[in-house]
Amino acid sequence: PSTQSSQTNSTTTHQQMKDGGVVVPETVKTELIDLEEVTFKNDITELVVDSQLLIKKISTTGTDLNTTENYKSHSNKIILVKGLNSIVPNFQFAKVDPNRYKITDSENGLSGIIELDDKGLLAINFISNEAFIPHIELSSEMITNDDDDRKSNSFVYYGDGLEQIKVGEEDTDYAEYKFKWIGLDHNYSLYGIVVDPNKLSKIEFKKNTLVYKYLKPTNEFNMKAIYTRKNYDSLTRLGNDLNKAVDFGMWAIIAVPILRGLQY
Repeated sequence: PSTQSSQTNSTTTHQQMKDGGVVVPETVKTELIDLEEVTFKNDITELVVDSQLLIKKISTTGTDLNTTENYKSHSNKIILVKGLNSIVPNFQFAKVDPNRYKITDSENGLSGIIELDDKGLLAINFISNEAFIPHIELSSEMITNDDDDRKSNSFVYYGDGLEQIKVGEEDTDYAEYKFKWIGLDHNYSLYGIVVDPNKLSKIEFKKNTLVYKYLKPTNEFNMKAIYTRKNYDSLTRLGNDLNKAVDFGMWAIIAVPILRGLQY
């Protein structure tokens, strides 16, 4: 990654985020650096994130392909709407630990933390000095497989039940709910984004793009990203109802105890 400029910043205190968010340690001296991208890596996951918080690529133990190979031209753009203005944040990074960075966008009044945990979940948390409505635009090219419909890629989301829309379908009606996660499903793998289940939000589909957005302005935003094989037990250990991505349909009551651990 190329370094363009840096500045020292020793004021790192802000309020704790909700729902598993993190707090930047007080009085930790850090150096904010302009980087094109940052790499996170542990025994489970390796991923690359750029200054706009686009997750460029994730490789995970147990999956044959990384996200770039599995989801054609995929993207997870974060957009902040302030009044009539749509803002794409541009963060500087300051390393706190090997897989934990403070993130700051001084121009837009944003600060927070991005970190990779031991389960392979990438957590992004930030606050703003002005209220905004966050949008997540999740997109991918259409992938079809005439021999096995499950190998076509689909947008998925979970609120009070699992919903699935094939990538590339015509624009559909929107849905409003306190959703738990959104994602891309393809080739027996899930690229999931866990969102704040306490926020009333809206999901719209525009052929190759799923748009998730809050219905009311906020001063904070948090999400977690994961890429994993659709193994029921593994998804259960990750929490956040991600195991609901394995759809047993009407047979769930008897299928779960019988088929636990079976990969899809």
